[in-house]
Amino acid sequence: MSKLRTKKTAMLKMVFTAHLAIILALVISISISEKVIAQEVDKEKTIQVSGSENIVQEDSIYKVLDPMPGFPRGEDARIKFLAKNMKYPEKAIKEGIQGRVFVSFVIEKNGETSNIKLLRGIGGGCDEEAMRVVSIMPRWEPGLHEGKPVRVQFNMPFSFKLDNGEKNTIEDKSNSGPPPPYKK
Repeated sequence: MSKLRTKKTAMLKMVFTAHLAIILALVISISISEKVIAQEVDKEKTIQVSGSENIVQEDSIYKVLDPMPGFPRGEDARIKFLAKNMKYPEKAIKEGIQGRVFVSFVIEKNGETSNIKLLRGIGGGCDEEAMRVVSIMPRWEPGLHEGKPVRVQFNMPFSFKLDNGEKNTIEDKSNSGPPPPYKK
């Protein structure tokens, strides 16, 4: 009698487990098959007044796109721009401040930078210098979503490194990844 109850219990557990496995497999396959091209970060509503009508237009800021925005004339041009325009602050040199500053900004539909914010700073004037350089950047090639230019959030690190008490300059290394340190 107990063997019959055990067989029924085992059979019910097996059926339940099989159904659960099938449902889990379906959920995983659906989530994998849906390729995420763009991830919306922030929605802003702008109101435009045309005549007597108010038109509400949603303007999303994307974080990930394919293709992402690009600096005009490529990554080498961005490194040269940084080398030409970055100045190691005197206060940071005197106080021996070095490290990485992280700046966030939005690349608008027309390629201009806006909404410049400090994500992580090191002080000594380095934070302000990094934000200043972002504000004077030339227009970027905007990111595209479904073939149309869109607003894209972009984060950029700025390295400030002292070598034997002197500031560093950028060396042009085309395959080095992030911008190299600055020297005097």
